[in-house]
Amino acid sequence: MKKQNNIIDYRKAICNDIKNLMKDKGITYELLALRTGFNSSNIFRMLNGPHSITIDNLIKLILALNADLKIIEKHT
Repeated sequence: MKKQNNIIDYRKAICNDIKNLMKDKGITYELLALRTGFNSSNIFRMLNGPHSITIDNLIKLILALNADLKIIEKHT
């Protein structure tokens, strides 16, 4: 069960990073919806709900925010 919690924690962290970037750039759910073609309520659910966001939708959100996603190796 610990592995599942780890996945949920990572998903929440990624979604929080996106929401923080939206706030920093002054981008609303409505504006992001215009940029992505998604419904603003769907974006809210993607970023705040218990369901997994697809990689394709994640990429669309990131591109609409003029941002980049990088995978960084953990050093333990």
